[in-house]
Amino acid sequence: MNYADIINVTESSVLFSYELENAGFAVLSVEGTEYKSVEATGTGRFEITGLEPLHAYHAELSGVSLDFTTLPAPEGKELGRFALISDPHVSLKDENRKGRFFIESAAIMREALENAADLGAEFAVVPGDVTNEGTAEEYDYCKKLLDNSPIPLHLIPGNHDYPERGYWEKCFGLRHWVMQKYGYTWIAVDTSSGQLPDEDADLIRAHIEKGEKLIICTHYHFFEPPRINHKSVLGIRNAAAHQELLELLKKNRVMIYAGHQNVCSCAVFGKTTQLNLPQPPQFPCEWILVRVFANGFYHQAIPVNSEVWRQWSRNSGNAAAEFYNERQWRGEYRLQSFDQSNFIWEEKK
Repeated sequence: MNYADIINVTESSVLFSYELENAGFAVLSVEGTEYKSVEATGTGRFEITGLEPLHAYHAELSGVSLDFTTLPAPEGKELGRFALISDPHVSLKDENRKGRFFIESAAIMREALENAADLGAEFAVVPGDVTNEGTAEEYDYCKKLLDNSPIPLHLIPGNHDYPERGYWEKCFGLRHWVMQKYGYTWIAVDTSSGQLPDEDADLIRAHIEKGEKLIICTHYHFFEPPRINHKSVLGIRNAAAHQELLELLKKNRVMIYAGHQNVCSCAVFGKTTQLNLPQPPQFPCEWILVRVFANGFYHQAIPVNSEVWRQWSRNSGNAAAEFYNERQWRGEYRLQSFDQSNFIWEEKK
């Protein structure tokens, strides 16, 4: 059976991917206009540009029906752009696992940073699991890689980084940070232990009470997202102790960027939006480019360059899900839907 999905949608473009059951030419039809692959390789992508903003389209890609609606046109000039590259799991392992690239992890992270720079990102936020096993050797390897980043990096530790071992501060500096950008206060919290520290909770509360607009960056999510529902789903384990803060967040317009689960899921809790980010080394093998305009933050999924790698991760994950009876590795679960990673976080007027 042929496979096709939509990777990203903007106000004027759409990116399709496909894998055909048998080698042959892929055929895409979008509202009567037909496109055909040049090579009969069976795996590839189509990018269609020049589309109308806020318009519903129907597409057929080699027997697979796909519907999408482009985003509204941005208002005013672009104010900036940044990258969200979560859970790269840079590793020294010599085997891949359950669809996750360990052998190629450094190459994938290097490619993501280079692509982010080429796409004009001013900086990248990396919310945790920068390394895979948190060893001294991995930290040294990862530091050499990230020291050559073409754009500034704002890193946050994850549970796989084991910052309690002392390597994090030596290689990457602070576990918590605050910065001002695009009229927002960005607060990075250290949830690598699986808990939200009291001092970080107090910091968030203090900035809310000042009436500041907030973006929170964390490894573990704060709110339980409805789309991430496998048996081992974990947010901050001390959520009950911080229930007052969580209720306060719901009353304020806040964006939370979270890693860890790496199933792209955007959910709204009161006035707060929480985006659980995908990861480059495992299907859907992507990171998020964010463009800032007067009317909001435009989020766009950017895949790894190779669709063959992306499909290998999907197929390997499906096989692992069957073998281990763990459905969270299945491609359709990890992909969710393209509108979870391509959306506007609207600026309220």
